[in-house]
Amino acid sequence: MSRHRNELNSPTNSQTPWPLELRLESRESCIEILVTVRELRVHPYAQKRLVPSAVKKIMRAFDWGALRPLDVVKYTINGETAQWIIDGQTRWQALVNLGFSDHVVRCNYHTDCHDDVRAARLFLSLNAVADVPSFDSFLVEVVGQLPAAVAIMKMLGERDLRLGRTGCDRTLCCPYALKSVYARDEGRALVKTLDTILEAWGGAAAGLEGKIIEGLGMLYAIHGELIEQPALVKKLAKYGGGASNLLGKAKGLVDLKKIPLTRAVAEIALERYNGGRRIGRLDPL
Repeated sequence: MSRHRNELNSPTNSQTPWPLELRLESRESCIEILVTVRELRVHPYAQKRLVPSAVKKIMRAFDWGALRPLDVVKYTINGETAQWIIDGQTRWQALVNLGFSDHVVRCNYHTDCHDDVRAARLFLSLNAVADVPSFDSFLVEVVGQLPAAVAIMKMLGERDLRLGRTGCDRTLCCPYALKSVYARDEGRALVKTLDTILEAWGGAAAGLEGKIIEGLGMLYAIHGELIEQPALVKKLAKYGGGASNLLGKAKGLVDLKKIPLTRAVAEIALERYNGGRRIGRLDPL
């Protein structure tokens, strides 16, 4: 399957923490057509990663009568004009693997979709309640130019950070955490969180863990301008064992106080910030 455009370093499910702002067009813009399997293409951007085990599951219990129509759009991508699959690539791949490339299949053709932005929004609308991995969903949200997703990618690009499927130095693999913090106050807490992490721990992978981001984001969202950011940076930079040790202590606090891990991270950071301060202490969360 084609990779998403700018998957790892664009500057620009799980349930999303903000409204999708997506709606299917009227049924007048969607007609059912028959298309030969081999003529179909998988959309390279408005799509999730193919799961081979899901393909095999369909193949084992394949039934033409139970096959749902595929959702497709038609326009030119990278010089090729084709019927592009927006929803149904797993079913399509099963048909190909079973040797049905010359058979025709029913498709819902969305006649009003002629560009990547509309295709991405159509994908998100069709999969609003589906179990789409958060990483794949976020990539499509960027293609679909959803404001929050675009803003988050811009924040990462400005800080020489990337998004990846696995975490490593200067690479985050936690789009849900980024979206959750962004949604608290339209990104103000997320900006402060990312800057605090980078100043305290650099771009090391341990500091870019999702729960670290969510926990510090909670702290900034609740206390906002009351936090002296340089002071918090200094306290975190001196935390013994760094971000990984802070996260480990937070997990112990989860067991002790029966609280979510995000809150535990925020409470430890708050305790560290207040330590030794006579004035400007922050109230408990």
